[in-house]
Amino acid sequence: MLLLVCLSWDTVRSQITAWAQPVLLVLGIITLVITLLTWRERRRTVNLQVARRARKVLRSLDKWLQHPALLTASTQPSANQVNQLANWVNYVVKGEDEVQKLLEEMLDTAGGAGWRVQRAMQKAYGEFVDGSDMVHNFGHAHITTQTTHMEQADAAKAKFAAVREALLRIIPKHLL
Repeated sequence: MLLLVCLSWDTVRSQITAWAQPVLLVLGIITLVITLLTWRERRRTVNLQVARRARKVLRSLDKWLQHPALLTASTQPSANQVNQLANWVNYVVKGEDEVQKLLEEMLDTAGGAGWRVQRAMQKAYGEFVDGSDMVHNFGHAHITTQTTHMEQADAAKAKFAAVREALLRIIPKHLL
């Protein structure tokens, strides 16, 4: 208290002025660092939210790509092959809405994710839509560029495999 009485107002004001810029600079840097750390943590959280859904989609895709009807169709005679592939198409169509819903949720959420996740998600969704179109046009050779049922199924399978590969880039290795 005695020190305050001895200092003149001009001395106090000059001390405040001298320290104002360095204090504001330090506060600005602290704010910037906290903001960057918060932003990074938010990105990690969004990346994990997308990855969690990606694992669910991956399970469905694995079932589609490993379905016995698809795997054995290539060894079947032509008439049986068409029936086997039709069974596979029906199996895919049954689970397609759930997978599409998850992919759309992931695409919506991916806007806040890292750029790698965003790009992989865009690729996965595009490939899924192409594969879905192929499955829905199965058996209509005049609509697709593939002429046989097996070629149509292989093309759709390749699209779903591309979706799977894109999703594997989203999911952290320790979560696989």
